[in-house]
Order: sequence, then C-alpha cells, then structure tokens
Amino acid sequence: MASTLTAPFRAIGRGLIALAEAGPRAAALRRLSQQTDAQLAACGTTRADEVRRIFGPGLYL
Repeated sequence: MASTLTAPFRAIGRGLIALAEAGPRAAALRRLSQQTDAQLAACGTTRADEVRRIFGPGLYL
C-alpha cells in the first residue's frame, strides 16, 4: 500500500535526476572530472576556477 502511494513521487524524483544529469552543467562537470590537475594547469586554470566558470558567480566555494 505505501509503495503504491509513494510511486508517483519516486517517478518524479527519477525524472528530475535524469533532467539534471542531461543538462550542460553535468556534461561540463563530467569533462572536467576527466582532466588531471596538470592538464588544467597547462591551460592556465585550476579545478576550482573551472567549477566557478561552470556554475557562474552564484556558487560559493
């Protein structure tokens, strides 16, 4: 009975997660995670700088 009542909420949650994972920020974070710190340094940036660039000025690290 309880699982029947919670099924719509679980489906909505799965949909929201799928939507977030399909977004451009998630793709940029996946590309960032594949780079080493040395590769980022060779490009003149740091991992923290790239996260700030991806998420914009509203993110506080």
